Amino acid sequence: MFKIKLLILLFSFILFSSCVSNHGNKPPKKVSLDYIGGGEDGLVLKNMMTSYLQSFDILDSQSNFIISANIRHKSNTFITNIDNTADRFNISSTLNIKIIDNKNNCKVLEYNDFEEQFFISAISIYYTSNNKAISKIKEDNTEILTRNFINELLRSDLICMNE
Repeated sequence: MFKIKLLILLFSFILFSSCVSNHGNKPPKKVSLDYIGGGEDGLVLKNMMTSYLQSFDILDSQSNFIISANIRHKSNTFITNIDNTADRFNISSTLNIKIIDNKNNCKVLEYNDFEEQFFISAISIYYTSNNKAISKIKEDNTEILTRNFINELLRSDLICMNE
């Protein structure tokens, strides 16, 4: 009975260790950041990108793979209430990223993503909550788009694309 329990324990240990081991996964290639457009929103994006890339240890200023990006936010009235007491605003964010291999002078990744959210605002330009909601949604959209890009970057091989 003891031998059977020991064999079951050994088998489960081997199964568990084979599931968690890192067989043949190569570390992701290092990248560097270039110009990020979008004004103040571009600065927020650059700070988030730098933070995420450093946390995954793939940011290297000497890398041949250079990231250039642009972020754009648009807001417009989505729905207006009948009694004109509140509006629903839609904020859409668009992220465009290209990664260029300077060594081979080619594009290795082109990433475009889109995120949108809406909020209900009181009709007045004097309510600071409207402005805070807009800036918070822009920041949230930027973070979501950055995380999506980092996930795509970690899965990518960064091989020259045929143009």
